[in-house]
Amino acid sequence: MKKNVILFLIILAAYATHAQGSHGTEVTGDQRSTLVSAIEKAHKQLTSLSANFTQEKTSSLFTDKVVQKGKLMYKSPKQLRWEYTSPKAMTVIFSNGKVLLKTDKGTTANPNKMLSEMGNMIINTINGTFLKDNPDFSARYYKDKSGHITAVLTPVNKRIKNYYKNITITLNGSSHLAEKVVLTEVNGDKRHAFRHPFQINQQSYMFKDTLFSIVSESAEERHGEFGIRLHPEHPVYSGHFPNDPITPGVCLVQIVTDLFEHLSGKPCQMTEAKNIKFLHLVRPQEHDVIRYTLDWEMVEEDLFKVKAVVSAEDTLFAKISITLKSTPRR
Repeated sequence: MKKNVILFLIILAAYATHAQGSHGTEVTGDQRSTLVSAIEKAHKQLTSLSANFTQEKTSSLFTDKVVQKGKLMYKSPKQLRWEYTSPKAMTVIFSNGKVLLKTDKGTTANPNKMLSEMGNMIINTINGTFLKDNPDFSARYYKDKSGHITAVLTPVNKRIKNYYKNITITLNGSSHLAEKVVLTEVNGDKRHAFRHPFQINQQSYMFKDTLFSIVSESAEERHGEFGIRLHPEHPVYSGHFPNDPITPGVCLVQIVTDLFEHLSGKPCQMTEAKNIKFLHLVRPQEHDVIRYTLDWEMVEEDLFKVKAVVSAEDTLFAKISITLKSTPRR
């Protein structure tokens, strides 16, 4: 399990670095600085990304390739979902410093320190800080005649070096987003990950239509009311908790963001969680409809303070105050 988690994290980190192409002339000096700045800029402009992926492993021990497929979804600044769908399901969700790991054995919250540390590294990779200041890898960049870029990452972190010799990332020369990742293990085996056509900076909800659906809504200036239905079959409930599904607090907060995005029609990211009170447990099977009441004010352009009350009938579940920044689609 530990090795599978490390593999998942390294692939994820490689995807977050963004790139495409084959080896060419090494980019050094001022040209390297310019290239790294361009990749960083692309990362910082990325507010959301969703894509399907295929992963293939070749090994001297196997006659045929081992093929895995899945999908990923990222939302700025600190939310990421990486999901294997076949042949075996596994999902990891990173949300504002919290980690959920779902396997066939169930769902575990914040399973270990290493997973949290690696998750933080992945987030830093996506927001661009990974390229400037990364203690776990040394990086060399190459560019071919067609403009495609290749980044070769060599681990310097002891734990990572135990498993991988290097990671080669092929980047698109114009978008600087990853198209292909090759992980070479210390024994010579290789894993190839291919990202299929993707969507960036589109309306991309974290939980709307998966964890919950909207059954009623009304809105006026700076006020909105929603009736939502939670879906107890959602994977988050398989480990939180078996035979007694309880909606995690981090999900209740994210629903506020999803609902505000629904109202505004723009992707949003949470910049501050100032005052959050959870008063009662939310069990999806006990209430057909959960009520979310939102009030907000714009404190500056594209920055909103949002207050939400979560309730059902006579039960008050939570009071949530957060700050959201809306971002235009690109």
